[in-house]
Amino acid sequence: MASNGSRGCRCCLCKLIFIVLVIIALAAFLFWLVFRPTMVDFHVTDANLTQFDYANNTLRYNLALNMTIHNPNKKIGIQYDNIEARAFFLHQRFHTQTFSSFYQGYKNTSVLNPLFKGQQFVLLGTQEKVLSEFNKEKDSGIYNIDVKLYLRLRLKFQAIKVGNLIPGFTFGKNIIKPKFECDLKIPLRNNNNGLGFETTYCHLRF
Repeated sequence: MASNGSRGCRCCLCKLIFIVLVIIALAAFLFWLVFRPTMVDFHVTDANLTQFDYANNTLRYNLALNMTIHNPNKKIGIQYDNIEARAFFLHQRFHTQTFSSFYQGYKNTSVLNPLFKGQQFVLLGTQEKVLSEFNKEKDSGIYNIDVKLYLRLRLKFQAIKVGNLIPGFTFGKNIIKPKFECDLKIPLRNNNNGLGFETTYCHLRF
């Protein structure tokens, strides 16, 4: 008798767990139907590179960017807790800039203006190989500079902040940590070579 009772309790527990999971799945699906959350878009619309010199393992640079962040969601605002922009040359980071917290409303576009300026000791590899690659880009007048964006953000709708952007989200203080990569080809303005910067889309990376 006790054995049958235990099996009955386990069966009821399994049914209860199944029902709860179905309810959670339906709630997540309804949330997606109503709000249809979509990831933000990043573009670099302009780049002004006035100095980019490398000698004795020291990189001297002056790069100003104009970036746009577009929130395509109609019913979801975005709270950016932190945005960190890192600049790389030949896979080596040479500068980092952090932006303070801000809120972005529905169907809204915000502008960021990262400025990477200074000098940094960087070991890019063997001196001969590095100088060869650097001189190649110097002769072309266009430098391949990668900017990676590390975000900490939350969704906000009807006074509720949501942790994740896709079904399976959690409520509370959890945050989304997407990363975007902008592969930029930037002409040196001092060259007077007539080359201009083309707007570049930044790709989402996981």
